[in-house]
Amino acid sequence: MRLLCCVAFFAVINSMHAQTIHGRIVNDDDAVPLQGVVIENLSHAAYNAISDDEGNYSIIARNGDSIKFTSLGFSQRVVVFNGENEGWFSWIGMRPQSYVIDTVVVRKELTAYQKDSLENREIYGKKVDYRPAKPQLPKLKDLKAGKPFVITAPISGFIEKRQKKYKRLKAFQQRYIKTETRRFIDSRYAPALVTELTRLHGDSLLTFMQAYPLSYSFARAASDLEIKMWIKYNYKEWIKKPPTASLPDLDADTLKKP
Repeated sequence: MRLLCCVAFFAVINSMHAQTIHGRIVNDDDAVPLQGVVIENLSHAAYNAISDDEGNYSIIARNGDSIKFTSLGFSQRVVVFNGENEGWFSWIGMRPQSYVIDTVVVRKELTAYQKDSLENREIYGKKVDYRPAKPQLPKLKDLKAGKPFVITAPISGFIEKRQKKYKRLKAFQQRYIKTETRRFIDSRYAPALVTELTRLHGDSLLTFMQAYPLSYSFARAASDLEIKMWIKYNYKEWIKKPPTASLPDLDADTLKKP
């Protein structure tokens, strides 16, 4: 009887212990592995993960924990771990959404980037938005019908595009867009955030950020949590074999009047 009680006691204790769940996440339509899926343990916020380039993941869970799988463009999934259903987690299919609604985050105050961006837009907006007049050329079906070749709008746009003044304006517009794009990425992928998550400083920090640049499209679409998970995942890869890379050029683009 005492032996049975001991066995039952240790069985209960073991069920309370955390386990590491392993699996692969794929597109439910074509079984293509999904990278960058955020996996969260809703019952224990300290446990989270992100899938690698082959869709593989691992996360710690206890009996009764709810595990959520989230990825842009896919319906999220929540699966409850009962201590005996590890097989459910070995192959997670994510169903694509027919449409995606952009997430809108409401903040009490504008960020420093947003304030500067609005101010620059107020100053340079007309120059950035300016486009030369675009002549309306005849349609191909009209020409086939024997109608004469007639331009129905001013041809000043053709002439203006070849003037030095417009070329300087075009170069300014390109610098403006490049600068705003870089500053937006910097606002989402700041050295202070990377240091907070990785404890990297100085040259190591700059080398890491150069080795793993954040794309503009991901910076716009990802949530704060997804960017943090992306940084953590890349840091784990980086510490396995830190790449040897030259430091980036720190000269920032500046807005100059044309």
